[in-house]
Amino acid sequence: MNEFAGETGGWEDDDEGTPADEVVRVVAESEGTSARGIATALRYPVEEIEDVLEDLRANGEVEKDSEGMWVVPDAAGPDDPYIF
Repeated sequence: MNEFAGETGGWEDDDEGTPADEVVRVVAESEGTSARGIATALRYPVEEIEDVLEDLRANGEVEKDSEGMWVVPDAAGPDDPYIF
């Protein structure tokens, strides 16, 4: 599991994957989780996780559900009315 490298370390010290990859993995393995839950699982500050989540949301990789939990959006299927 990833850990901070000392008190001043950050994502750049992680050589096991990008922070976005790790965050998406945790979100995908859950049925919805909070930024705090992700931060706890990965041992990162909540503020850094929130920044990563916002970037991922902008790219369409994660979204917030109606209860405010972070989830990986369902892949578009044949019944998706927005597929052209």
